Amino acid sequence: MWSPVDSGGAVDAGTGGTRTAAAPCSRGKHSATLVGSYVYILGGRGAGGSVPLRDFWRFHLGTGNWERLETQGEAPPALQEHTATAHGSKLYVFGGEAGSISTETPLWIYDTETSLWRKLVGATETLRSRNIREQKNGAISPRGRRGHSAHALKDCLLIYGGYKDFRGSTNELWAFHYETEWWQQVRQGNAGPARHRHAAALHDSRLYVHGGQRDLRDCADLWHYDTLSRMWTQVRTPAKTSPAARSGHAGLRAGAHFYIFGGEVDGHPTNELWRFHFATETWERVAQGLQWPLPRVDCAALLVPGAGAAPRREPAPAPRPEPPAGSMRELSKLPSFRLRRAARCSYSVLGERDSTESLPRDASPALPKSRSSAALARPPRAASPREADEAERPAQPASVPDFADVALASDEDEGPRRPPVRKSASVRFTADDEGELSTSDYASAEAGFANPHYLGPDVRGLGAALTPDSGVAPGDIELQELRRPRPAPAPAPARLHLLLVGGKDAAHPLLRRPLSLWTYRLL
Repeated sequence: MWSPVDSGGAVDAGTGGTRTAAAPCSRGKHSATLVGSYVYILGGRGAGGSVPLRDFWRFHLGTGNWERLETQGEAPPALQEHTATAHGSKLYVFGGEAGSISTETPLWIYDTETSLWRKLVGATETLRSRNIREQKNGAISPRGRRGHSAHALKDCLLIYGGYKDFRGSTNELWAFHYETEWWQQVRQGNAGPARHRHAAALHDSRLYVHGGQRDLRDCADLWHYDTLSRMWTQVRTPAKTSPAARSGHAGLRAGAHFYIFGGEVDGHPTNELWRFHFATETWERVAQGLQWPLPRVDCAALLVPGAGAAPRREPAPAPRPEPPAGSMRELSKLPSFRLRRAARCSYSVLGERDSTESLPRDASPALPKSRSSAALARPPRAASPREADEAERPAQPASVPDFADVALASDEDEGPRRPPVRKSASVRFTADDEGELSTSDYASAEAGFANPHYLGPDVRGLGAALTPDSGVAPGDIELQELRRPRPAPAPAPARLHLLLVGGKDAAHPLLRRPLSLWTYRLL
């Protein structure tokens, strides 16, 4: 399930974009933030945690190249156990500076579009005139800390916990408003756990906090803070099926789950992957596979989109055959939907010799549609008196009569007998046992009409018995093709990956290892 990421070479922006083999070294206690298609890496400690780092890199997810950033403005110093949270196109870096001045708020803002750093001025001097009572209580802004967690909550940055020098772990909860650049301490209905180096995630207006250290002791409990009720609640889970006490592990939320990876358990690094289900409030350990990251501490985890599934291509439609010469050449000029109707009808195709084009010009142009080519080849004969009488009658406007308007006179009627209904190619009449005429089964409404153009009142009242090609049903084939275009295929769902960045590993005096990247496919 895990797969390593080949980061390739790097591009040094300070040398005019020259491609080099350089890449950030392995490190822990750093920050990793996703902005667009770039992952920004800042600070941390390298060489097994013995060397503080101040470099600033970004990794392109599409090309797999590293780029060392040369920035302007007042950049932060070497930081460790800090947080970098994205809001729009800006990074908000908070905390992490060891031995920071107690009257200064260690907050830096980096604009990814202008490559400019800006340090927020000391909050004590700025807000002194706003609220004197808060100044007396010492609650104007959060003081320097590290090992905390930071999350973007609507229009503010939520800071929880951390380790304060000479004071230990804290349970303070602060909110930084982006628009006004103003700090505000969040009210808590009850005392929450004091933690640092913990794993935290936001889900459904709740902040979940797992494990971490309280001063120097590792913890294994799980808490959540409801931002609406302002109350802390401990989540009770079975100890046998829950992760053991740990610190320095990475955590993130993906859908309806809370993932944690790695950390330090009983003084030793681990590579366990656990998943918490928000719906059932139960833990599940993911079984290890053949490919798995090595144990690590103080790594960073991100939720990044992967390459989506390739769209399914529809086969190209087969080319339409050329119509034959003769009378079918005229049919090719008809609209496509008329050709589709004609394909469902029964008609006779005339050959080259039997085509009407070869008849003499003085021949009668009115030819019955039901006659075939064999009838045309026979010599003409004299018409009988009955046929002559029928030829003088006007032709019916439709091949199928309206059954609601036709009344057949029986033997008991006193009035003059109406002329018999002329037969058509679509409907035939049969005599039942009582001598009355009725339509055959194949021409009944339940079996479907052979003529798709019939729009009589008895057809409109059939309801569910309408055929798809009756011309009046909502499922008419031609009307669907003319009125509504075919719906486009739904796009393939984007794949999500858990991106594991860095982590403290064993130091080597001669070998300089690059920063490791691993991905775990979630969807």
